[in-house]
Amino acid sequence: MRDRTLTVSQLNRYIKGVFEDEIVLHDLNVEGEVYEFKQTPATVFVTLKESDSLLHCVSFDCFQKLDVGDKVSLFGSAAFYERNGKMSFVYRSARAFGKGRLNAEYNALKNKLENEGLFSNKKDIKSPVTDIALITSETGAVIHDFIKTIHRKRKFTNITVYPSEVQGKRAEADLTANLHAADGNGHDVIVIARGGGGSDDLDIFNNENMVRAVAACKTPVISAVGHETDFTLCDFAASLRAGTPSMAGEIISRKNEEFFEKFFDAVYRLDSNVNRVFAYKLNGLKNSSADVSYKSIANFERFATSVKVLSYRLSNKRDKCLE
Repeated sequence: MRDRTLTVSQLNRYIKGVFEDEIVLHDLNVEGEVYEFKQTPATVFVTLKESDSLLHCVSFDCFQKLDVGDKVSLFGSAAFYERNGKMSFVYRSARAFGKGRLNAEYNALKNKLENEGLFSNKKDIKSPVTDIALITSETGAVIHDFIKTIHRKRKFTNITVYPSEVQGKRAEADLTANLHAADGNGHDVIVIARGGGGSDDLDIFNNENMVRAVAACKTPVISAVGHETDFTLCDFAASLRAGTPSMAGEIISRKNEEFFEKFFDAVYRLDSNVNRVFAYKLNGLKNSSADVSYKSIANFERFATSVKVLSYRLSNKRDKCLE
């Protein structure tokens, strides 16, 4: 069989033609559960999920708001984009017809854990924070951004990185093991972090075992997962939620700054009070010294006068004796 070679653009152009010619891919309804929903002024992005499959959808005509967890039917056509080699379902209308299984499962687990008290056991983050455990992937920008944020003002803070898988099959075992290890190593706070991603990338942070591991930590945990708009069950179980890893660094830096502001304010007030007391005591000492000095001079002058008087009397008596 003769080898055939195509360039990337040739292959993508051919696939695009297949999509355009395949009638079954046009003017159809696709049903699934809304997994992600994002909207810009000109475009709507929706990710549908059904079982273990995801479908990325986009619309330039329909700006109907769809809630995550809703079951929906989207009407449109499948399209292949030659430039980036990706397929999307371009929909022109949408219809919601109930709540999906994923949303029901999420809410059921959330209610179960909340009723057990796992979301109410918050620990105070004491200041200053000088020793941080950072649980995150050893690749990506999270470590660099977090350390840069923490050390921007105070370089004394120690940061120990616990490298972990943050998605995939090994993530649960990695993350829970590192949470347990960090909790036993005497850190001031544990930050569990990962950068942005799709909802499926954050699934591990809605895992029941993960949530229980976060709630069981005796050390305060800051959950800094995904984007600022993303919420996971680990956020509810943590002592504090930060919208992003960099925001977690900002929170810790701000707590340290507040501590040092209070500390130096206390030092200033102590110094002022010591100076005020010292000045008061010194002034009293001066007054006492002046009083003692005045009385001593007065007493000396009285004594000198008495001596002179006595001397004069003795002198007169001597003169009379000599006559």
